[in-house]
Amino acid sequence: MHIDILFIWLHIRNSELLQIKNHNEIYSNILNPIKDEEWLEVISTTIIIIQIIVHRFEEIYYFI
Repeated sequence: MHIDILFIWLHIRNSELLQIKNHNEIYSNILNPIKDEEWLEVISTTIIIIQIIVHRFEEIYYFI
């Protein structure tokens, strides 16, 4: 349940980031995505989600 909520939140954040108005901003975000704080937030959230999923699979594996 919590993982679903995190994925929905991540999808919404990605959608917000993709709504860029002019081509200059698009090119600057493609060339320097890590410099943008919002992209850093998305990347860190993705890493946290991956860690949660891996942890859950480890629990299932050890339970079996």
